Amino acid sequence: MAKSYFRSLKFKIAAGFAAIFLFISFVLNLLLYTTLSKSLEIAFQSNILLEANGVLVQLRDDYLQIPVTNADQPIQIWLGSSGSATKFYERTDFPDGYDDLLPLVIDQFYTQENKNRFTIESDSLTFGFVRNPSETAPDSDIIVVLSKNNREHKEQLSALKSRIILSTTSACLISLALSLLFAQISLKPINLLIEKAKSIKPSTKMDRLPESKTGDELSQLSQTFNQMIDRIEEGIQNQSRFFNSASHELRTPLANMQAELELELDNLKEKKAESTLRSIQQEVTRMQLIVADFLMLAQLEAESISTSKETLRIDDLIYDMIDKTKYMRDNSGATLKLKIDHRIESFKFLGDKAKMESLFSNLLINAYKFGDNSESISMNLHSGEGSLTLSIVNHISRKNQQMKGNGLGLWLCKKISEIHGFKLSTKQSSDRFSVELTIPTNAHNFQH
Repeated sequence: MAKSYFRSLKFKIAAGFAAIFLFISFVLNLLLYTTLSKSLEIAFQSNILLEANGVLVQLRDDYLQIPVTNADQPIQIWLGSSGSATKFYERTDFPDGYDDLLPLVIDQFYTQENKNRFTIESDSLTFGFVRNPSETAPDSDIIVVLSKNNREHKEQLSALKSRIILSTTSACLISLALSLLFAQISLKPINLLIEKAKSIKPSTKMDRLPESKTGDELSQLSQTFNQMIDRIEEGIQNQSRFFNSASHELRTPLANMQAELELELDNLKEKKAESTLRSIQQEVTRMQLIVADFLMLAQLEAESISTSKETLRIDDLIYDMIDKTKYMRDNSGATLKLKIDHRIESFKFLGDKAKMESLFSNLLINAYKFGDNSESISMNLHSGEGSLTLSIVNHISRKNQQMKGNGLGLWLCKKISEIHGFKLSTKQSSDRFSVELTIPTNAHNFQH
């Protein structure tokens, strides 16, 4: 479920908006951080140089007078002359470890005539260098080196970076949530179309998708789908009309042929001609069953089938269909063993007679067609807990097993069972095939 959600159009749209917002936020925040950090760095360095210059001002009148400095202002004082500089004062708390570095920096600084102030930075310290000509020492410059701990400054920059990252992440999450909400609202009409389309089933009268009057892409999509549904519906109607017409046209001549054959057989005296007519009569009977199934199949496909339930005796139905399918049993050479519980043989239920006849005949024909003629087909009707069960068991012929049917008969049986609220189940092993029809014995569909 989660995997399909992440593949949904709603999530993709939201993720797309969030990604765009993330990129824009990242670029803007990067520029903001660069600008702010540079400004803070310049301000920090300017403050160091300003403090160093304040010390230098005190030395204008007398460079030998030790200036007064704050506790966080460790300093060195250098006197430069003739291109070189000499340190003549260092406060006791001035950081150690820079005795080799600072003279090199000051010498370089001193040789650059146009440079009066600058800063350098180490791991945890920043040094400010300022110089000015001495008024009391001719042809000499006073150089003040002020040391400042930059740890607090770096922590401020780090905190600024963390805040920017946190604000960017929060903004992206908010953007994702708002994008999901926006996508859900935007895709709601599409979801409604999807749900409506799922409920549409192929039939002669199909529902249509709702069409808005906005004229946007969704409206065009609905119109296109409805036009497609119109074509599908028209095709189903044409197919249904053809099936119904063909089936009804076939039933009439078959019924006439059946009646004429029965009349001729009643008046016939020659045994040879009787055998031929009996065979023709069996084929006509088989064709009548096929045409009935054909008509029912067309109605099921078009979902236009209707049921006309009446009170039926289950044993009468079984006996009638055994008699009507006798030609199939005789042709296959199969034998049938029928066992009906005497306590339920006269039980009645509500059902559509034509459809129940089609159900029983298809079950019997299937058993005759694929059964092993050397063993009898077992047909039992017995009562169970809250239901009646009709079971048909036949041994599968290896020869007939190679004949691949299209499964239409069993499919038709299952559909008829579903219409009546019955349950049809099948089971097959290597040498046996069984089918069970379960009829609930509730007050709705069963009578004694």
